[in-house]
Amino acid sequence: MSMLVGGVSLNGCIYNKDEEQIIIRGWLYPASEYDRIQVVYNNATLGDAQLRVQRTDVYKKYPNKDGMESGFYLKASLRDFNEKDDNVLLLVWKDKAIVEHKIIKVVVNTFDNKLINCVRTKKLCPDISLQTDRDTVWIDTDNEALRYKQENTLKDILKGNITYENIGAGWEIPKEADKLYVVSGSKWHEICEAFKNSGSHTVLKDYIPVWYYYFIQNNIVNVDIIINEMEEDISDYMNFLSGIKKLSAVYANCQNLKIAETMGTEINFAKEYYMLSIPPVFAVSNKWMQIIRKLFGFLDLLIYQHISWENKFNAVLSSDYMLSACKESCEKVCIPNMYFTGYFLQYCKNEYEYTYQNKDIGHYGDTNLNEIYADGSKEALKNVNLFIDNKLYENKYSKEECEKMVELSLNNLREREKCCDIIISDFIEKNYKKTYLFYTVDHPTNALYIEMVKRILKYIGFENVQVNMDNIYPHNGIEIPIYPSVFKNLGLQFEKSKYNFNLLLDEAECSIQDWMRVYVKWLFTERKV
Repeated sequence: MSMLVGGVSLNGCIYNKDEEQIIIRGWLYPASEYDRIQVVYNNATLGDAQLRVQRTDVYKKYPNKDGMESGFYLKASLRDFNEKDDNVLLLVWKDKAIVEHKIIKVVVNTFDNKLINCVRTKKLCPDISLQTDRDTVWIDTDNEALRYKQENTLKDILKGNITYENIGAGWEIPKEADKLYVVSGSKWHEICEAFKNSGSHTVLKDYIPVWYYYFIQNNIVNVDIIINEMEEDISDYMNFLSGIKKLSAVYANCQNLKIAETMGTEINFAKEYYMLSIPPVFAVSNKWMQIIRKLFGFLDLLIYQHISWENKFNAVLSSDYMLSACKESCEKVCIPNMYFTGYFLQYCKNEYEYTYQNKDIGHYGDTNLNEIYADGSKEALKNVNLFIDNKLYENKYSKEECEKMVELSLNNLREREKCCDIIISDFIEKNYKKTYLFYTVDHPTNALYIEMVKRILKYIGFENVQVNMDNIYPHNGIEIPIYPSVFKNLGLQFEKSKYNFNLLLDEAECSIQDWMRVYVKWLFTERKV
């Protein structure tokens, strides 16, 4: 019997009438228990879903490779769809045998439906308040997925109780006048006309597509999804957002996503700003360069790290160039790249990135292991194993070396902070002994992210903030071990004896000794360049 967990959400299987296409998104865990998902409609195969799609939401519940790669996706042509036969069949295969099947309900695309937008109309009708204190927000919908989306996107905007009513043959206009009515669903125009003709309700006529709200989750606007889903100019959507709240973004390297999510969900900040989620600098493609510059023209607040003209990716990604696209009134706050080598005297950046099965697993090097294995011979590999098995690493560094590395790292960061509006080196210096602050030299723990976000919010005028990262996974899936001599000589007060080499690999959390064995396994014996 199959033990797979997961499936397709209410809005995960959508048929687009205009394009005659079906789109299916979902997840099944564990990913290693299947190798094919066949999609069938009316006894005809529509295609095989793309597997191993990364799902960070599933990864939070199942923090391993099978969790991260549990997603699947299919976009296929379907010309003969019949709304009376609105199910598709998912056949899940493993080693040429079906291990499970799932029947999935198809939702017909309603993205062209409309919604009365009380955000814009508030300016024209001051008696209609966005933060309504009326008893009920009434929503019509004849589509289950649309109802689900509305409930999750509008409940935080409209503070009344949300109720629903499906419009049938005997439907009558609600008699209560002291309510705010938000109208959507396929009969939106018919319903508005009925309200208008009744003479007892004011009908607001500033309509927008209901799916404009779909891209906003917990005050974070996922720009990546917008670009993939919207065909028209993104400027229309930015203008819509800026009519509700001010717009902000974080432009930085790998630290930008956590800063943006943590800051964007802080309750006081979220009352005034939306946070646009954009890719980290290293992931910015040629397409994204132009898009980001366009987005920056709408921003009221930009948090950024200094990216030099000589960065290894592209000169046009420099912060000086990208920030030139901002409007004059945009507030710009420069923050440092949080970096600390004090825990990791063995760290070196490998000359080139080792890859195995399309995974970057060798970016963070161990100079001791690399030096012993320098010529790649069998004798060198034997010496590496002796270094590990005999625990020759335990007393590798002296007290003087450890203290010197801490001082060097903090001085380097202080130098970088001279051009920044926010500093963090003082917090690191005061707390690195009692609190575990870094998983790698440039991957901070949540404790440091929280402090950074507090300082940013204070700088831009938010006092008494409530910053937490309870729903954000603590690290990026890679750790560097702290050598025992470093623990001892620096007097580190926190406990840390287990490390993750790389959560995208089939390797469990392990001791320093086993971490080194995994390093040797992947980088010296199984690496592919």
